[in-house]
Amino acid sequence: MDKINCIIKEPGEKARAHMIENTLKAFQEAVGGYIETLPVGEDAVMVLNENGKLDNLPTNFWIEWTKDGMAFRAEPRGYISDAICGTIIIVGAGEEDFEDLDIELQGEILNQLWALRARRERP
Repeated sequence: MDKINCIIKEPGEKARAHMIENTLKAFQEAVGGYIETLPVGEDAVMVLNENGKLDNLPTNFWIEWTKDGMAFRAEPRGYISDAICGTIIIVGAGEEDFEDLDIELQGEILNQLWALRARRERP
């Protein structure tokens, strides 16, 4: 099985670099159900449980749609925010399949996700 470089973020945990088998089964096991994807810019996609909210999975973080695309948020802000529930995986966006997440992009996304945790932990 081919493994690809990705980010995994579980609710309440720090996001981390990870390697995952590039199979539907591996992604479904990681998120705990059927998957759906959301674009994270042009070169990456977020893989999440399509029924995360319906299944009352814990909120992982919030996203906000801005004029520049998607932004990660620790708390909801405004009417264009949406809760991301359950475990997520961020991978590279290939033309027909998932692929390795670019290392530089991985670092940028990890820094954004780590900043959420830091804001949430402030007294």
